[in-house]
Amino acid sequence: MSVSDEDVEMALRITKRLMSKGVVGTHHCQPQTVAGWGFAVHERGDVKRVLDDMVSDTDAPVRQKGRGTVQLTSWSAAENYLVGNGEEPPERW
Repeated sequence: MSVSDEDVEMALRITKRLMSKGVVGTHHCQPQTVAGWGFAVHERGDVKRVLDDMVSDTDAPVRQKGRGTVQLTSWSAAENYLVGNGEEPPERW
């Protein structure tokens, strides 16, 4: 399954949050931890669902590690995902 058109905005927000927290390389975290990072309480279920969709989407820069934790595949893949979906790269935040 891939990220649907209506979920792309949430996927971009998740990608930005993972980048700002440095969840790449040896750093990984649980989806519920990501959902608690600056997302409204009513959005947390959507964050977990979109994260699951992102893991199975080959275009999304997120992969699943052991025991359900997630991380960015790479910093450059995350930047490309943001720019490819009309967002500014991190240097311009």
